[in-house]
Amino acid sequence: MTLIIKSGGKAAMETWRALFRELMPDLELVHWASPMLDPASIRYALVWEPDPGQLKNFSNLRLIMSATAGIDHILRDPALPRGIRITRMIIPETEERMADYVCAAAYSIIRDFPMIARAQAIGRWDDTYKGRRSSETRIAVLGLGQLGLATARRLALVGFNVSGWSRSWKSVANVRCFVGREGWLACTKDADIVVNLLPGTAETKGLIDAAFLSHLRHGASLINVGRASTVDIDALITHLAAGALRYAFLDVFEHEPLRSDDSLWSIPNVFVSAHIASRISMRSKAEQVVKWIRADRSGAELEHVSCPHRGY
Repeated sequence: MTLIIKSGGKAAMETWRALFRELMPDLELVHWASPMLDPASIRYALVWEPDPGQLKNFSNLRLIMSATAGIDHILRDPALPRGIRITRMIIPETEERMADYVCAAAYSIIRDFPMIARAQAIGRWDDTYKGRRSSETRIAVLGLGQLGLATARRLALVGFNVSGWSRSWKSVANVRCFVGREGWLACTKDADIVVNLLPGTAETKGLIDAAFLSHLRHGASLINVGRASTVDIDALITHLAAGALRYAFLDVFEHEPLRSDDSLWSIPNVFVSAHIASRISMRSKAEQVVKWIRADRSGAELEHVSCPHRGY
């Protein structure tokens, strides 16, 4: 029984092998690009951006495990085999890391840390960047899935005024919840900060466009930790340049890694991070994979099974 891995590149295989020798010694491992690959032996796949068309070659495949919280990188495969369960890498550590990142970004925004850093870089003492309080800051969280819920709850816990929007109705303590198209506009109309945690689907593609950004209050900021496909990056840059938006914290991009000559690196009010908002350790991923495999072997219910027709 073999697990095929496409996550972290060939250089990561030594670490994967050490982890699985400890956690599940009877499991065989093979890298995605191995010349010794026997397609018929593959029962499980742990993947990030699998090459289109390859998963269908594994005739005995039982489970596809995303190495991240999203599955859009798997659903892009036009030859994706049907009827095979796909799981999402969401564990308590994922939720905690995402909430930590968003809270850090939100505090950086309200205390003007990017501008303070610029002042330090040129040796300028500037006491005008005193910022504002969390209690007078409104944050809208778009997408109340597991990561969105964890993030909204944490933001409310530390004192922000939090609203949340989701495709289906949710009820969350200390969070004003909205649903549907009218709710989408109402949730974000007065937001000082918008946190995008929407999945990457056909329905969400380009939702954060020029019209949406113009709808936000002047001087609002965006934290994008969902999917790059949901944001019209050219419209975002235009609104930042015009001063309509104050800051953008971006952790996801259409093409990763972001090219060194991309203009986003040099825009003063843009903060770029390398898709690390909720990145968990390889050990945590391996432990979750073992849980899924053991559940599959015993016929037990699997955690975090996705709904491919919804895109998440």
